[in-house]
Amino acid sequence: MSTENSPQILKSLPNIYDTLMEQLNRQEGGPDMPIKCLPTLNQKIMGLNRGRMYVIGGRTSQGKTTLAMQLAMDQAKQGRRVFFLSLEMDEIELMLRMLSNMCDVDANEIRYNISQKRYLTDQIQEFFKNKDSDGKRLFPMLLAYNIGLKVDDLNHLIADLEKPDLVIVDYIQAIRKLDFDKLTTMNNYIVDFRSLCVEHGFCGILVSQINRSAMEEKEKRPYLWQLKGSGTIEEHADVVMLCHWDYFYSNDANTKHVYSINVAKNRQGETTTVTVDYKPECYRFRDAGDAAETPAVRAAIKTFGGKIINPDRDIPRRERYGDK
Repeated sequence: MSTENSPQILKSLPNIYDTLMEQLNRQEGGPDMPIKCLPTLNQKIMGLNRGRMYVIGGRTSQGKTTLAMQLAMDQAKQGRRVFFLSLEMDEIELMLRMLSNMCDVDANEIRYNISQKRYLTDQIQEFFKNKDSDGKRLFPMLLAYNIGLKVDDLNHLIADLEKPDLVIVDYIQAIRKLDFDKLTTMNNYIVDFRSLCVEHGFCGILVSQINRSAMEEKEKRPYLWQLKGSGTIEEHADVVMLCHWDYFYSNDANTKHVYSINVAKNRQGETTTVTVDYKPECYRFRDAGDAAETPAVRAAIKTFGGKIINPDRDIPRRERYGDK
């Protein structure tokens, strides 16, 4: 698929106006696909939207997959159909991380002490099985490993299965090289993936690495130009979120749970940085700061679990999380 082959249709101004009004009417009262687990991020990027492509970028071990997985689970919990296509991590490890997140339990406690945590994981298993009165699963999420290496894989999935609301590919640099060099293959994949988002009306998220050379930079925060392998990622993305976890470099216990999501590109709104609380042992993010006192965050906590926290309070982070 290529946008060059897409039909070009001339629309009159009244027709364009009508289309805009249809979109605005759908969006009135909130975004198309709200991010309920991270209300501040939801507000800054106006949620997720069908027909658009988002990019989550960051260096190795900076929580890119964790953020992508939490967004996937958030949408699945709201009943939206999600395809999470991992080109790096197998389904078993992804499931372990999901259980850790949903139980709010250290992943190693599940990995090495399952007999003590089985009462929690069994509850999650029952949740996965639940269906509504029409027979549809309440948590409609598909985990797949090594499916999505080619855009044709996505076409087959969409043709064979129920149409998705959200498709996540983790990560773009792992796609398979075919008849072209790696850069050309990546460029074609990105362009075709965005075309699929528009054609089939789903929200697409690509996870991307940052160039390894950037690790040598004095400034560790990632930038758009450092997205690995292709300027096409930045060009075609509607929103680019760059992940930064300072603790990875400083090893300062006071920064262990401080995590930054830099909205470095946002076609529909402002560019900004959202600070969230990160619990790496549970592969879990949650809102932080003053936003934790807002009704939106309290509602999210009531629905999805977790504690109301505020980094401005006089409680050291390591004490709040039970770190030693």
